[in-house]
Amino acid sequence: MNVRTPRQGEPLTGREIEILLSIAHGHTAATCGRELGIHRTTVKTHMYRIRNKLGARSGAHAVAIALRTGVFSLDAITLNHRKGPRS
Repeated sequence: MNVRTPRQGEPLTGREIEILLSIAHGHTAATCGRELGIHRTTVKTHMYRIRNKLGARSGAHAVAIALRTGVFSLDAITLNHRKGPRS
C-alpha cells in the first residue's frame, strides 16, 4: 500500500475538520473516536495528517492555526460544544 504524507497547504477534508473540532473541545483521541465511530488510532492518523497540512507542531497548534486561517470559528466550536456528546 502506497500512503503518501500530505503536504503543507493542502486543504483539510470534512472528516479532518470534524476531528479537529472535537480536539478543540478538549476531547481525547479515544473520546473523539467514540463520537465519530472510528478507532482512536484512526483519529491519531488524521491528526498526524492535519498537523502536516497545517504545518502545526501539536494538536493545540493545529486548532490555533485553523482558527487563525478561518478553517472554523470560535462560534463553530461553541455551538457544536453546546449540543453535547452524541448518544
